[in-house]
Amino acid sequence: MVDCGKYNKLITVLELDKEGEENEIGEITHNYKPIKSFFARIESRVGSLLTGRQAGTIVSKTTHKISYPYLNFPKISAQDHKIECNGKKYSIDYVLDDDELDEEMQIFVTCED
Repeated sequence: MVDCGKYNKLITVLELDKEGEENEIGEITHNYKPIKSFFARIESRVGSLLTGRQAGTIVSKTTHKISYPYLNFPKISAQDHKIECNGKKYSIDYVLDDDELDEEMQIFVTCED
């Protein structure tokens, strides 16, 4: 049984426009377009510091887990979709249908910003 009260963040699923658009020099660019919004739960999972950059810059990379009811968007994939929430875009690392029960999707993402 899924507890729907835990889904407290509005996310938007973005889908790759496979046809793309031609730019001024004739190249085809593929953009992501919003296709569906719904509430989900977002949790920080793994964080790491990336060092060794110029001028001692330290960059943080954090993986998040996004959970939502399966029926909201069961066909999500890392190849064709991204997630947007609170103005941030997330690349999908992998997708799990926990125990293949078709109750809750869990997607692991990395922030692009």
